[in-house]
Amino acid sequence: MEKTALSQKLEYVKQILTTANQFDHAVNVLMYDQETICPIDAMEDQGEVMAFLGNESYKLIKEPAFVEAAEYLYEHRSELEELDRVMAEQLHRNYLQTKNVTPELQHEFSRVFNRSFVNWSKAREAADYSLFAPSLHALMILLTPVSVFFDTLVKIIS
Repeated sequence: MEKTALSQKLEYVKQILTTANQFDHAVNVLMYDQETICPIDAMEDQGEVMAFLGNESYKLIKEPAFVEAAEYLYEHRSELEELDRVMAEQLHRNYLQTKNVTPELQHEFSRVFNRSFVNWSKAREAADYSLFAPSLHALMILLTPVSVFFDTLVKIIS
């Protein structure tokens, strides 16, 4: 039996999401390690690996073929079973929230966030939170355009 366009796209989306989830799981394992037993001197390198793996996951869902398939599912969500419909709606919301966030920007955010975590850990250990100030400033600079975007998005969809 020949698969319909809907079933082909659904299968493709699920396949990509499975791969993306594997990258995300690896990031979560590394994050847990970083937050619990990772020596401070190794945290920055571990953060770079986390940023790389997270970005690989992000690039998968930003691929034009994935976006097209996910949006097709959203447009045909009434034809999907309930769990698949909910997935299509969530993917659509995620797309609207991140459509202007490039993989390069996401990677840079991850790198800044991870460096900030390392600096926070060092500042906490030294009880000198001024060590964290440059990281806080870098996060604010990076997040300002993103927060303006999300504020605008909330107004649009509300």
